[in-house]
Amino acid sequence: DPEQWLLLMEQYHVTVWNSVPAFLQMMTEHSEGKLPDCMKQLKVIFSGGDYLNLKTAALLKEQIPNLKLLNVGGPTETTIWNIGHEVTEQDIQNGFLPYGRPIDNTRYYILNDNMEICPLNVAGMIYTSGIGVSPGYVNNPAENFKRFSVFPQTGEIVYKTGDLGKYDENGNIIFLGRDDLQVEISGKRIELNGINKTIISHSYVQNCVSAVTEDGNNIIAYYISSQEIAKEDFTEYLSDKLPYFEIPKFFVRVDEIPLTNNGKVDYKKLAEQNVPQSDEIPQDNTPRDEIEQKLLDTYSEMLGVQADLHTDFFAMGGNSLMAVKMVSKIRTEFDIPMSLTEMFSVLTIAELYDLIQKKLKEKENS
Repeated sequence: DPEQWLLLMEQYHVTVWNSVPAFLQMMTEHSEGKLPDCMKQLKVIFSGGDYLNLKTAALLKEQIPNLKLLNVGGPTETTIWNIGHEVTEQDIQNGFLPYGRPIDNTRYYILNDNMEICPLNVAGMIYTSGIGVSPGYVNNPAENFKRFSVFPQTGEIVYKTGDLGKYDENGNIIFLGRDDLQVEISGKRIELNGINKTIISHSYVQNCVSAVTEDGNNIIAYYISSQEIAKEDFTEYLSDKLPYFEIPKFFVRVDEIPLTNNGKVDYKKLAEQNVPQSDEIPQDNTPRDEIEQKLLDTYSEMLGVQADLHTDFFAMGGNSLMAVKMVSKIRTEFDIPMSLTEMFSVLTIAELYDLIQKKLKEKENS
């Protein structure tokens, strides 16, 4: 809850912030673009684990005097933050943030498929080495073989990050995205292939391919099965096999998995198969009045799908950042107090409507 963060920051005179970018974005959303004084006392911000939004970076640099804003990164296998870049006004004007340069005792290489160093501005796989690199995964030789190898030119052990990148003329690494089926959502690295294997272990499922939705915030699973499987059944089945953030938000049954000419999954054709609306919207989805209609429209716009009055906000693809936005909208629209804790206590639009009505009556009687 951003309100609690602000209270703690003011109480303890916090000057250093270290979090994933989503938390920074939640704070700026909560503050409606005007940072409180306690945030303006920050001297250093470390933002890592996901993409730092340029608008967020620009707002922080503009409103916090003499702020040192560091865009940092690095795999878990290499002590987390082992590469970084101090954000400058020029970066914001250029429209992108470099991944940066490695810290002391750490080396980064951009290598091609033959483990040769790529020239400047030529994309390749990012490898890292140095004293921070782990010796490997415990009791997992197969994964060690895939991720850890010897760099022929130096003889040192290097870790294959799964990231694509290139070096620019200034010696910075420019991040170009994840390779293969490894993705990041809300700062968490996710192996889509592991999700596929788990779903395929379901007795009714023959095949499955998972992908990230167009907005980059959720996972959608396309599966082939002998019969239709309800989303609730899938969620229950996966709940004790996968962490919550790896359970897909959407499940789409397909007749076949489309392939490209070279035999790989055709993700573009998969994306053309929409989430079945009949599973998402029950027949009693009729708002009680203009207020509930407005809430339904706002949720639908925010989620990018037609929302439902009686479905769990998170089950429809919602997240904490969206919840913060809704809290701000409700405070502004209805001029009533609303905390993030209260927002999380009502998981459907219908429940939120009831809470708003209660607060409006309290306001009227006060």
